[in-house]
Amino acid sequence: MLWKKWFFGVAAFLIMIFSAWGPVSPAWALEAVLFEMEDPSGDDFGPGTYRYPTGAIFAPQKGLLDLIKFKVTADNKFYYFDTTMARISNPWGAPEGFSHPIINIYIDAYPNEGKTETFREGAYVDFDLDHGWEYFIKVTGWKKTALYGYKDLTGAPGLKKDIETRLLEDGKTIRVKVPQAYLANPENWYYYVLVGSLDGAGPDNFRPVMAQTSLWQLGGGTNTNYDPNVIDLLAPEKGAKTQQAQLGSYSLKNGTLAVISPVAAEPQQLAGALKKLGKLARIEDGIKGFFMPFFNKYSPSRYYPVYIAGGLAMGIVLLLGWVNFGKYFKNS
Repeated sequence: MLWKKWFFGVAAFLIMIFSAWGPVSPAWALEAVLFEMEDPSGDDFGPGTYRYPTGAIFAPQKGLLDLIKFKVTADNKFYYFDTTMARISNPWGAPEGFSHPIINIYIDAYPNEGKTETFREGAYVDFDLDHGWEYFIKVTGWKKTALYGYKDLTGAPGLKKDIETRLLEDGKTIRVKVPQAYLANPENWYYYVLVGSLDGAGPDNFRPVMAQTSLWQLGGGTNTNYDPNVIDLLAPEKGAKTQQAQLGSYSLKNGTLAVISPVAAEPQQLAGALKKLGKLARIEDGIKGFFMPFFNKYSPSRYYPVYIAGGLAMGIVLLLGWVNFGKYFKNS
């Protein structure tokens, strides 16, 4: 059934060509993994002492703020930041599918630049002096996810255009999609990933950690602005830079905040991912270079009835082909 394979191969190629100009990332795009790291499960306790509020809306008082994996991928148009939690619930009905966590993703993209303080006061941590941040993605529900730069004023509303946040089909992974044009220098990215409890009235929307728990109050802190409001942090399970060691490095006596360190991809993994992205860019440039003279001459905005008719015809041909020959294609 070689000719049937040719039929579907040509159809797939035509779909690939037209999807290259689509409003969303095409399904045929290569996906490159820029970074991936698991975080210890069950460590949603900050420096080791934090406790969930006692209210029923925070039941079962574990997992809701427990980061277990962070992954960054890219296709030919977007970067995707995936934060996987142990448990997701949506008691307040946020349209993105999650209500409890606030996620802060800070990226150090350039050496000897950036800031070592958070964009606004709220998390109550500082960053490694050698790894200041240039980009900050504040992830929340209710269409408020935004991208900030280190030179933005603290009152800036942030960039939201074409940035999308949603809960993936696994029911545990929060994905943020950011256009590649907004972020640069991925070959040098270091990541800080902070998870707190969302509080619309809290400092930069973090629910403060106090000494005692209550229905709505996190406990296990110090009733000061020196202990972090970070419940989970992307950090290694062992060694000198565990979550407990980093978040517990604040000092009431000296009046200093905890200093946290970033994580980064292995050079070999990152090199392979960037190679994939380069290959994808060349493929798309080649397709566009071959077909653009035709589209320039016969503009879709002018000849759209012909394009619509052609698209419908191609859809009908594909449908008839699949109905009649799909079983052979799947078995061959």
